[in-house]
Amino acid sequence: MKTIYTTLLLLVISITTFAQGIAVQGIARDNTNAAITNETLSFDFRITDTADAVLFRETQQIRTDNFGLFSHVVSTGTAADGTVFNNVDFSQQGLKLIVWINYNSNNVQVYNQPLQYVPYAHFAKKAENGVPPGTVVAFMGDDNKIPDGWVKCTGQNIATGNQYAALRAVIGNTIPDLRARFLRGQGVSSNIGITIYDENTQVRQYLDQTIAGHNHGVNINTNYTGDHSHFVSQFQLNTAGGSEPRDFVVPQSGFVAWKKSYLDRNTSTTGSHNHNVSGNTADVGAIQNGGQTLAVRGEENRPWTVVVNYIIKL
Repeated sequence: MKTIYTTLLLLVISITTFAQGIAVQGIARDNTNAAITNETLSFDFRITDTADAVLFRETQQIRTDNFGLFSHVVSTGTAADGTVFNNVDFSQQGLKLIVWINYNSNNVQVYNQPLQYVPYAHFAKKAENGVPPGTVVAFMGDDNKIPDGWVKCTGQNIATGNQYAALRAVIGNTIPDLRARFLRGQGVSSNIGITIYDENTQVRQYLDQTIAGHNHGVNINTNYTGDHSHFVSQFQLNTAGGSEPRDFVVPQSGFVAWKKSYLDRNTSTTGSHNHNVSGNTADVGAIQNGGQTLAVRGEENRPWTVVVNYIIKL
């Protein structure tokens, strides 16, 4: 029975998607040092910590070529034992990659070495000097230009999917819906004169739109000039007023008589008083200046604004 030997060359590739991994390439040889060509071999890849605990494990059927060469990117095989590649904390020291090959029903360990510095580049997505999962940025590109490793914040559910594992550990199962939203820092700053409003807000909490309490100073009462009446001249029925007094009707002793003399009448008085005036300010329509629209009546209070896509790091 032949024994398998391998020569392994480890490389690390930089991939901007969630499918980052460790590229493994080698030549499978038997105990005579002959290359095992054009055969499908069963591989078992494991990443372990210093206590030999398995942090990630996957299996893969790989066929060698005419020279016995095989290639694989660890993270793209069939995950085993409930492990997830993106959950590996590559900031830990002493991580190792172990490779087993099943050949002629024999499991042979062909590689067991610590990961060197380069594989830790995968940690950059979590490290303090990188962009950690859950980072939100304003992106000026359209939806179809969002880079790999980022998604638009539209309130989508991420309860499943290995690509969301790192983000899920930070924000839970739902990406916030940031469409038509402004972002606000959590808590109350001492350099802002508000000490009682929104003190207990939490990260990812939605706040309704509000307008701060205020009033507008305006006098809406008429003036008054004291007790007074208004002079009225009463003219003959169905006759317009002229330059001379006309006949008018005066009740006398229970019957109506016609007189030809001038009669003054005054309205009754109610003493000093004023009149309350109520109403609303006018709606603001489109305000134009030299053909440029400066403001348009709307349903929200809004400063000068430009629209962006808010995207979040996986």
